[in-house]
Amino acid sequence: MEDHFEETLTLFKDSIKSSSKNGYKHLEAIANQRAAAFLLQRGHDKMAESYLKTAWDLYQDWGAYAVCKDLQLKYPQQLSIDKTEMLHPMNANSGTMQTIGTVNLVLDLGTILKASQSLASHVKLDELLQNLMYIVIENAGADRGCLLLNRNGVLSIEAIGNSGPEGNQILASVPYMGSKLVPESMINYCWRVEGDIVVQNALKDDTYRHDAYVIQNNIRSMLCIPITEKGVKIGLLYLENKLLEGVFTKNRLDLLTMLSGQIGISIQNALLYENLEEKVQERTLEISKQQLKIEEEMKRSDALLLNILPAKTAHDLKTKGYTKAIKYPNAHVMFFDIVGFTKRVEKMQAEEIVEEIHELFSGMDDIVSKYKIEKIKTIGDAYMCVSGLNEVEDPNAAINTIEAAKEVLILLEKLNQDKINKGKSPLQLRVGINSGAVIAGVVGKSKFSYDIWGDTVNLAARMETAGELGKINISNNTYLQVKDHYACISRGKLEAKNKGFVEMFFIENPAS
Repeated sequence: MEDHFEETLTLFKDSIKSSSKNGYKHLEAIANQRAAAFLLQRGHDKMAESYLKTAWDLYQDWGAYAVCKDLQLKYPQQLSIDKTEMLHPMNANSGTMQTIGTVNLVLDLGTILKASQSLASHVKLDELLQNLMYIVIENAGADRGCLLLNRNGVLSIEAIGNSGPEGNQILASVPYMGSKLVPESMINYCWRVEGDIVVQNALKDDTYRHDAYVIQNNIRSMLCIPITEKGVKIGLLYLENKLLEGVFTKNRLDLLTMLSGQIGISIQNALLYENLEEKVQERTLEISKQQLKIEEEMKRSDALLLNILPAKTAHDLKTKGYTKAIKYPNAHVMFFDIVGFTKRVEKMQAEEIVEEIHELFSGMDDIVSKYKIEKIKTIGDAYMCVSGLNEVEDPNAAINTIEAAKEVLILLEKLNQDKINKGKSPLQLRVGINSGAVIAGVVGKSKFSYDIWGDTVNLAARMETAGELGKINISNNTYLQVKDHYACISRGKLEAKNKGFVEMFFIENPAS
């Protein structure tokens, strides 16, 4: 400093600029005062006067009135008496006390109004806390602060504010006990007594100088005030200054106390909004889950309906609540019957009977579904199905029926081989197919049934009873539609119950 005037003055200016930029008003005032003293020692009185007046204004704005009075006494030539008398709030005899009080009150009310409006403009908690910490740090002369809220009976740190470049930090409700982020002794006491606490120098205060946080962080000025809403305490605001003692003056405490009402209202509104958002999200998720469950149930219901009914009939019942009977001019009705099953069951347990039929009929379900054939029903040990129930006639329906019958006989061979290996007697099937016109529709009101009627159905049943074990017996009607695709063996005209003599054919090598 002795030998480098320009460099020293530049450093003073940098210090003033940095303090102003980061909100350290007290350090800005001190830097201006020191710069003025440096300039006065070197005879730069005019320049020094400018720095002194700036320092005096900053101290006045900060509330350090005793320092302002001391500067007046030390530098009477640089700080005019008129200016000092006009601005110094401690001069009770000057007749200007009321004027100064009014000016300061207007400034404080302006600050409070601006801060209140800013706080009230935020409904999201994170945004509110960011803004809140910025406002209190800026207006209270603190270099750090914490907001604590009562979360389900636990006092937790929600936000940390810093006056420096670190800025503000929103936390995920960190319990203050054991956090090492606040002086626990002060927080405990303030929360318990529900009163404002101001400590001028914590390092010298008998109550707090032994607090681990105070010792570790070298804290001087401390302040803690409760935040209430409608008379109920909802949290605490803690502020500190590590560099200077006596920072939190009565003026600043009053300012924060006046703001605390708006702080409490804004926080409570933000918490209600946060809870509302959570409830909306929970309800939306619940509705989505219910919707998925409904859709799954509908899919299961649709799948079950399609297992019972053709697609068009199922669609009509779902959309209209009813379905009309339909005449199909060229359907292919197929009957399967387990030969000798009545005598077979006399020697079997009930569970074995159901298991044996279930194993065979389940395999048959898969096969007829593969060939787009509608299963109509099972009657005891008989299985009835039909193809060709389409709005647009399928030219391959008859062939698909024969192919399905062949696969059923192949399935039966495999099942019988397993039975033989287990020492059980094999099953035998007769198969009969007839083609022609049928009427299809739904009957009944409860446990409704999809069924088909017509002479074609009756003759198909006769094809089955007139058939032979392991053979596919078809009528002349069916033969005319498949003769170009399969080798068929004519059986001639055979008598069918209630039908007289009917021409019949076997499909050659049905299980190959």
